[in-house]
Amino acid sequence: MDLLMDIKQIQFDYMENRIFTIDDLKIYRGNRIGVVAPNGSGKTTLLKMLNRDIYPGKGTIQTYGTIALMEQQASPNFSPLIDEKQRKILNIPTNYPELSGGEATKLKFLEVYSKFPDVLLLDEPTAHMDIQGRQFVIDQLKHYYGAFILVSHDRYLLNRLVEEIWEIQNQKIIKYTGNYTEYKTLKDLEFKQAKENYFNVQEEKLRLNKALSEKKRLAATVTNKKNKKEFRSKPGRMTKSKDTAAKSLHKAAKSLEKRIKRMDDVFLPKEKQSINFDSKKIKEIHTKYPIMIDYLDIKCGDKLLIKNVSLQVKLNKCVSITGKNGSGKSTLLKTIFSNFEGVNISKKAKIGYFNQNTHHQFQDDNRLTILEYCKLKSDYDEHYLIEILDRVNFKGNDLKKKLSQLSGGEATRLALLLIFVQDYNILLLDEPTNFLDIETIEVVEDFILKYPGTVVCISHDFHFIEKISDVIYYIEGKKLIRK
Repeated sequence: MDLLMDIKQIQFDYMENRIFTIDDLKIYRGNRIGVVAPNGSGKTTLLKMLNRDIYPGKGTIQTYGTIALMEQQASPNFSPLIDEKQRKILNIPTNYPELSGGEATKLKFLEVYSKFPDVLLLDEPTAHMDIQGRQFVIDQLKHYYGAFILVSHDRYLLNRLVEEIWEIQNQKIIKYTGNYTEYKTLKDLEFKQAKENYFNVQEEKLRLNKALSEKKRLAATVTNKKNKKEFRSKPGRMTKSKDTAAKSLHKAAKSLEKRIKRMDDVFLPKEKQSINFDSKKIKEIHTKYPIMIDYLDIKCGDKLLIKNVSLQVKLNKCVSITGKNGSGKSTLLKTIFSNFEGVNISKKAKIGYFNQNTHHQFQDDNRLTILEYCKLKSDYDEHYLIEILDRVNFKGNDLKKKLSQLSGGEATRLALLLIFVQDYNILLLDEPTNFLDIETIEVVEDFILKYPGTVVCISHDFHFIEKISDVIYYIEGKKLIRK
């Protein structure tokens, strides 16, 4: 295999914070690498550093080929060099100013992929993409002649494509062989072994402390006998012998103390606390189907998106809807939320609606902190709110942060959390996993599975949909079809 990148002794800091260090990493032709870590750990920074957009404080990066980066936040370049056949396969309109988020991502991928670099650096290459787009990315990368490094929250994509996972953990990059599922298996095994090791260490500490107490007792006994002997007679062979024995016991005790002190560095790994929602916090609905639609056409202006929609959402179940970009999924959800003519909603329904603009509600509020706002909006007590905020990675001083200071990702996490802790008995969720890291997505899955109300969710994430859904629909040929 050809060596394409050689990365050594890297130290990358931002202001006074250490982002990550790298001792020695090599990238060869044919490598398929996935990068995972919580948001804010440095995944995008790593890609930008490898692309030479930013530079580490220490270390060297040797490059032996061409590199191209697909940035998550950048807009398409509208390159005329992209393959026209591929553009049509992906249904990317030629009227570029009107591109949806998914269509823009498809175009960005084509622009970078068409350069055929030796190393492809891909930052969330399937964000907002529909199933067709995701499959296209998989098909193109599966047999790519170079290497690629893929930052993604899409577990299906990581399972289908990567053969090695880099995890940014405690400011270091740890390598795991295998795809995402195999990585998770190894992480679970690590956790189990760490837990077993902790209890074994505690058992050994108990044994050593008993031995230490015994050594100290014996040393004290020998010393006392020696002192009494010296008091009654002149020093002799017996006194010297006891002196040597006392020193030996004290030395053994010191050795035991050092061994016990080293064991203080072994900690019990923290288990994720299970979160349960109180069904008494939401108004009970007695209707068997709190949402019903009978043969309704879903339109955007005069444009027909879905015809003759017939949908019955069963009480306290989760219904997921998927389909191509622009097929009408979000418009259908908005139609339900607005209780449009032809939509029958239970009179006792209180609907919480999350979409990609929900987080903008915080940007002008410089009065309240995260915790203060949650207490204002929710009937749950402060202790519970602190626990559930911790689950979506708001910890310690984060809780004192003003709402106006939140980044886009933080505001999205908070807006999504608040949907679950208010008194809504029906939730409408439009792409709730976009821009979340995998760890937070798994928390949202747990929230939905534990939620005591009814959920209608739109998503392109295969893994997410399969995990949360009681019923799945897809939109195809302007029809809503039950899977």
